[in-house]
Amino acid sequence: MKNANLIRFLIVILYMMAGLCMAADMVGLWEFDQVGARTNATVGNDLVVSGAGFSDVTGITGGDGAVEVAAGSYYKVLHDLPASGGGANVNRYTLMWDISYTAGSYGQYMCFLQTNPNNAGDGDVFINTSRKLGGNNGFGSYSENTTTSNTWYRVIVTVSNGVDRSIYVDGTLWLDGDAGVIDDVTSFVTNDYFLIFADDSNEDKPIRVSNVALWDDVIGTNLIDTLGNAGVPLRIKGTVVCFE
Repeated sequence: MKNANLIRFLIVILYMMAGLCMAADMVGLWEFDQVGARTNATVGNDLVVSGAGFSDVTGITGGDGAVEVAAGSYYKVLHDLPASGGGANVNRYTLMWDISYTAGSYGQYMCFLQTNPNNAGDGDVFINTSRKLGGNNGFGSYSENTTTSNTWYRVIVTVSNGVDRSIYVDGTLWLDGDAGVIDDVTSFVTNDYFLIFADDSNEDKPIRVSNVALWDDVIGTNLIDTLGNAGVPLRIKGTVVCFE
């Protein structure tokens, strides 16, 4: 595992040296590393909290910051993205989370993404009671692969409504969801928030988060592979990696 991470890290450096920036831009990065200011953004707008259930926990490594988000609490993300994908809403984007959960949430619903800024209606990306990733509302199904407790995962969701919606875990495709339609439930309203770890019907049991990232378009599978598993650096000496 360490050798694989080192190889990916070296690939990241090569990308940066070559200046290989493609169509998508990283427009949000939240690392939860600043004590007393976990919501501060490395890129983009600071997160806005809803609720009081946020506890500092040990991250992927001993020096890594992370937060456990309790049921009923969540973060609001002001994305600043324009309409895309041919509709009135944001239809093309990529989201990434480094997450884990304890035995207390094992076999219960946890919600990653709620696109409705008012938390009205069902969430869009979940771990379900079978510990699978997906969403009937947002992706039409769930993965065959399952997660387990006390394990960090890097989850990447790529959305191009009307074309493709997919979920990758640690660089591997777990779910090739249905395409949906333009301005579907997985689109973002412009000039507004989307929510992470929120659900309207209490399907949001405690989850731990170490990193969240947002791109303004769909990133390619080669870069998803390079991003790899939870803990692969997104920054080198304070510089945001040009993963696009």
